[in-house]
Amino acid sequence: MKGYFKFAQPMDIKMKDHQGIKTKGYVPYGTFTGLKPGDWRTVEHLMLSRWDLVSALETVAPAVQAEHELFNIYLNRCNYVVFVMLGSLSDVLDVPSEQGFDRGHDTSKPCDTTLAMLSYPLDVGETLQEHTDIGSMTEFVEPRARHAVINIGDALRFVSDKKLISCVHRVIRATGTYASHHRYSLAYLRRPEQDFKYRDTDGRELTAKEWHDSKYKIYYTPHEQQDNNVLLGGMESVLS
Repeated sequence: MKGYFKFAQPMDIKMKDHQGIKTKGYVPYGTFTGLKPGDWRTVEHLMLSRWDLVSALETVAPAVQAEHELFNIYLNRCNYVVFVMLGSLSDVLDVPSEQGFDRGHDTSKPCDTTLAMLSYPLDVGETLQEHTDIGSMTEFVEPRARHAVINIGDALRFVSDKKLISCVHRVIRATGTYASHHRYSLAYLRRPEQDFKYRDTDGRELTAKEWHDSKYKIYYTPHEQQDNNVLLGGMESVLS
């Protein structure tokens, strides 16, 4: 990310990968609501849609196109890990195969699964409000042998009939062993196929895409207009 995305390069260069939407391509500072009212230097990132990588390669950033094979291998491996975890959780909870947590994750159908490549400003210690993730799982592989941290997202909570809970979290500046001059983060955000249906925290039936879009709207809505029930995936009442 340091040598390839070069987040420190001029804005006009980075904006060549800006697609005018908040979920794909280059997303500049100030797009999403900060931790406190008035915060704007939250995070900048490059969003790579897994579906676009396999079905519309010409729409992704040219630099990603040039490394298409590398990204494809990486995303396939991440996807494999997620499917293993979904199967394991289904087994542990004695979920019938037809109701397994891997349903709704057909890789041949359009989905909003994303590889998020994020860069955080040097002078920001905490960014973005606490929230839950949208999809089934968010994988962050810590540089430690045989260990990984995998956040359960809203979709898996809904599919499991709320037996599993979404992970409420927010980004903070690392200290100690993992302290760094500039924070980079790479997250694989696995989400169900767009037309897969489940019931949200209010019991409404909706598609995975509808939940995805409503959640992203909250991410960039001013503090006084945010719906915490959506932002926290209904976890506020569970944790209170």
